[in-house]
Amino acid sequence: MLCLICVSHLFAASSFKVLVFSKTLGFRHTSIPDGIAAIESLGVANNFTVNASESSGVFTDANLAQYKVLVFLNPSGEIFNTSQKAAFQKFIRKGGGFAGIHNPSAYVLENWGWYDSLISARYKGEVTGPMKLNVLDKSHPSTQGFPNTISFTGEAYNFFQNPKTYGVTVLISLDETSISGGTMSNDHPISWYHLYDGGRIWYTNIGADSPDYKLAWFQKHILGGIEWAAGPVTSVQARPRVSAPEITIKNYPNPFDAALTFRLPFAAKGALRIYNSQGRLMRSAVNVQNEITINTTGWAPGVYLVRTVSEGKVSERRLLLQK
Repeated sequence: MLCLICVSHLFAASSFKVLVFSKTLGFRHTSIPDGIAAIESLGVANNFTVNASESSGVFTDANLAQYKVLVFLNPSGEIFNTSQKAAFQKFIRKGGGFAGIHNPSAYVLENWGWYDSLISARYKGEVTGPMKLNVLDKSHPSTQGFPNTISFTGEAYNFFQNPKTYGVTVLISLDETSISGGTMSNDHPISWYHLYDGGRIWYTNIGADSPDYKLAWFQKHILGGIEWAAGPVTSVQARPRVSAPEITIKNYPNPFDAALTFRLPFAAKGALRIYNSQGRLMRSAVNVQNEITINTTGWAPGVYLVRTVSEGKVSERRLLLQK
C-alpha cells in the first residue's frame, strides 16, 4: 500500500518554489482546482512553496528566476506570445525543471518545434475506462515503491508518435490489452522523463479527472516528478561516456565545414540531438534514417555531444571542432 509518508524526499533539506500554470484558451478540464489543491498540499507536506497562476504575464525572465519548477497543469491553446515563449525557453536552458500533467501534450503551443521536443508526444485521441498500467522503471522518484502494475480507471491519450523517438525514458505504460481503443501497438507510454536543452523534463498523462488527485499513488507520482524536476542540472547530457567514439573536425571554422553530415548507427529511423558543452541543445531532428546534414554556422570550436536514439537504443559520440 502506497502512502505519502513513505516517500524518500531527495530535496527535503532545502525548500524551493514551484509555479503551477493552468491557463486555458481551449478545452478546460474541470479537475484543475483539484490538481492545484493537491500540489499545494504536497508542497506544505514536503517543504516547497507553490504559486498558482493562469496569467501568461508571469512568464518573464525576472519572475521565473524565483522558481525551480514549472508545472503545466492541463493548459490548452496558444498560451504564450513571443516574449513569453522566450522567457519559458530561457528558464529551461538555465537549468529549470518542467513537470507536465495530462494536457500539455494536447492542443498546447502547437507548431513550436522546441516545445514539441520538450513534451515529446502529441495527442491523437483517448481511451477511457478501467485499464492496467505497467510500471517499467522503479528507479525514478516518481515511481519508487510502486507495484509492477496499477489498476486505474480514467482517461489516457493515444499519441501520434511514440515519445521514445525523442530519447525519453518511459516510466509507466498502458497495457493496451486491458482496454479497447489503444492505437500504439501495446508500446504505449503514459509517463516519461528526459533531459532537454539544459533542463529536466517530466510528464505524466494521468490527471484528467478530479478523482485522480485523490489517489495516493498518483499524489506520490506527482511529488516525485516535481522533486526530480527541481534537482540540479549539470552538463551531464553534454558529457558522453569516456569510451564514446570521437568525431574530430580540424581547422574549424572554415567555409567547407558549414555543414556536417552524420550517419546514424541504426538501420531504423531515429532521432538526433546535438548539445554543446553547457548542455544547450544546438540541433535536433526526428524520423532520420541513414544520415542527415546539419548546418553548424556560428558554432564555436569545442566539444559537442551527438546523441542518436532509435527503437529505445541510444548511441553517443563526441564531436570535437578544433581550430
